[in-house]
Amino acid sequence: MSNKEEIKQRILEGAKDLFAKYGFNRVKTDDLANQLGISKRTIYEHFPSKESLFEEVINLELQETKSKLDAIVYRIEHEEKVNFIEELQNLLDLSLSSSYTFSKEFFGDVKKYIPHAWKKIICFDEELKKANTSKIAEYGKRQGYFKDDINYDVVFLMHDFIFQNMLDPNILATLPLTARDAVRIIYDVMFTGVLTDKGRHDYEKTKKRMKSNE
Repeated sequence: MSNKEEIKQRILEGAKDLFAKYGFNRVKTDDLANQLGISKRTIYEHFPSKESLFEEVINLELQETKSKLDAIVYRIEHEEKVNFIEELQNLLDLSLSSSYTFSKEFFGDVKKYIPHAWKKIICFDEELKKANTSKIAEYGKRQGYFKDDINYDVVFLMHDFIFQNMLDPNILATLPLTARDAVRIIYDVMFTGVLTDKGRHDYEKTKKRMKSNE
């Protein structure tokens, strides 16, 4: 890697750290230059504006997410001895990584100040889900990990809704838990439920009775 490329990489990494914590509007080019120990002119030699730097941070994050997701789906579909539960955990961790890395201010600023970048994030998210969730659900059902009588579009929608709301700092502040602790509890409920064998038995009986009375 050339010196010029190394400097550009340093700028992107430093910008990601600041944007992730404070969003777009509160970060000044002076802040980034001071943090990196370089001049503003050096930053502008690589990125013509703060907006272009912000967009490049977003683009790299999306590319990295896609690369990791493609690797997970490839292993599930093609590796004979794949550990499906482990890969499912990797998938869920991946979907949470941006929530851990980027603050609420970051996403709010993308939506407010760079709407075309926000649209790109939404489209990217929707396209990835459309392309991969059905593959994962079908594999899970085929291998006996997932129930056949569940609509997994609803399951993944539930997953997204829960994490988008639960990982809000204002919500987490009401709980005596870290974000990671809250995530682990949600994983446990998603994977195993809250009912014991006795509870599931009684629940199934009650569900059948209620369905027959409809």
